[in-house]
Amino acid sequence: GCAVGDRYELADQHLAVAKTALSQANPDGDSALREARAALAIDAASVDAAAYVAYAYFAKKQTDTASPSLLQTLGLGDHYNLVQLYIRKSGGGAGEGKAGKAYLVFALPAGVFHGSVAAAILALTLGLATLLGRSQLPSRLTWQDLAALAVLVGTHLLRLLEPAWPYPGLAALPKLLLTDTVLYLYLVVRALDGIGYSLAPTASALKIGLREWLFFLPLGIGLGTLLHFTLFHPRWPVLGPFAAGIVLTFLFIAIPEELFFRGILQNLLETRLDRRCALVLASILFGFSHYHRGGSFDWRYVLLASIAGVFYGRAWGANRQLLASIITHTAVDVFWASWFR
Repeated sequence: GCAVGDRYELADQHLAVAKTALSQANPDGDSALREARAALAIDAASVDAAAYVAYAYFAKKQTDTASPSLLQTLGLGDHYNLVQLYIRKSGGGAGEGKAGKAYLVFALPAGVFHGSVAAAILALTLGLATLLGRSQLPSRLTWQDLAALAVLVGTHLLRLLEPAWPYPGLAALPKLLLTDTVLYLYLVVRALDGIGYSLAPTASALKIGLREWLFFLPLGIGLGTLLHFTLFHPRWPVLGPFAAGIVLTFLFIAIPEELFFRGILQNLLETRLDRRCALVLASILFGFSHYHRGGSFDWRYVLLASIAGVFYGRAWGANRQLLASIITHTAVDVFWASWFR
């Protein structure tokens, strides 16, 4: 244990030197890159070290070309101070800086850094952390919660962070960034009780999750068929794509949506309403978050998603385990995509 602690302490020392080198009026890219690489060699999982390597590489390119116009060539001329602000704000390992570091790691080496995107991510993470952490909020739903949740939902529905990762294969990253932000805001800053955030498999979570899926199944199939929303496709799925669909749905759809709608929203609504009302309201809001199927409003999708949300909420509320509702959500989506889409 002591040896591991010493290694991390040494990595932090290298990062401190790198930060000092990058915080100068004329950043020393060579020294910063050397120190950041040393830290990354010690702790390959360090997001801080990766961010410093990216920014140090950028600073080194500027120095090596001896051409101030390089910033304009890369489209960074007006935002150089903003990049430095990212490093200074996130360099101490604060949770609200993680989103900025993730963006820097990708955008600087790829040459796709945009000041407006960087400013939006910085304002989102730091602003919401300040809003929720400014004072000791009561355990009940507050206006600060409503404001923070509205900003997060608006950011997702309006796809404001999509320009941060402008490649089709990275379309899930904006959602993951928001998920990381929500986790930090409500597990660390807000310290909200009862979320049930644990992905450690348990027999009860599996039992409850599959039970609620089976309860929803006849209702979902029957109503979907009656509304001409679903059509049964009798086929045997190919094992590889089927397994991949389960994993991708679990990670990129079920976890983020269940964390937000059940672990945070339904949880907070229960502090103001009785459990049934909170369940119904959270489910309706969940349904309306699916209004955009195929690029246009589809009331059938909203209705079925709202009903499914009731069963997801029941799964979470049984033992306040997010994993249970995540299992139900994953099973519903995979079953629908495989045989009824």
